[in-house]
Amino acid sequence: MMKRLLSILLLTAFSSTGLYAQLVDKTPAPIPNVPTVYDAEPWENPLVDGINRDAARATAYSYSSIKDALAGDREKSGRMLSLNGYWDFSYAAKPADAPKDFYKSRVSGWKKIIVPSSIEMQGYDKPIYKSAVYPFRPVNPPHVPKDYNGVGSYQRTFTLPAGWKDMNITLHFGGVSSGFKVWLNGKFLGYGEDSFLPSEFNITPYLQAGENVISVQLIRWSDGYFWKTRISGA
Repeated sequence: MMKRLLSILLLTAFSSTGLYAQLVDKTPAPIPNVPTVYDAEPWENPLVDGINRDAARATAYSYSSIKDALAGDREKSGRMLSLNGYWDFSYAAKPADAPKDFYKSRVSGWKKIIVPSSIEMQGYDKPIYKSAVYPFRPVNPPHVPKDYNGVGSYQRTFTLPAGWKDMNITLHFGGVSSGFKVWLNGKFLGYGEDSFLPSEFNITPYLQAGENVISVQLIRWSDGYFWKTRISGA
């Protein structure tokens, strides 16, 4: 009987004296993260760009009559509730300092921020634009920076119109940069990562009578930044 031999080759990385890997802007390449048991956040998983998110679709809105549809004014259709306005807001310069489990209850004492807006234009963090290189360090895909990577946490309440009972309700985000989680009434609703594309979630099973609490937490730089920069150069 032939015996099969299984050989395992262990490779040790090394560098020659005076030779170090570097990025295109001459900064040193990062040392890879120490391997751990897989437990990645969605914003560090290249295989995940959305969780429980509806499939992308052409723009369309619901109207209660043909007349309203022909008029094309969605704000007067009776089928749209805008969540624009002031939200409770908390900012952290790095993920470790962001509030945990805040979505489980109604927050209090937080600052207010207008939505939609860019938090960098509201006095939080700082605007950064890079045309050729990554706007953060270290560059270690798919891992994102831990010491400086702004996290914004948002919360507000809303009450559905009485005429919406038994309807199919969709939560629409016009654009979020760059990765975000969303909870409704303390339950995880989903995740999205397409920074400048709409994200929609079917929230019908998560709704409750009366007041509903929506919580959102976004991270400035997700793993999507690596692919965006590589493709567009911006």
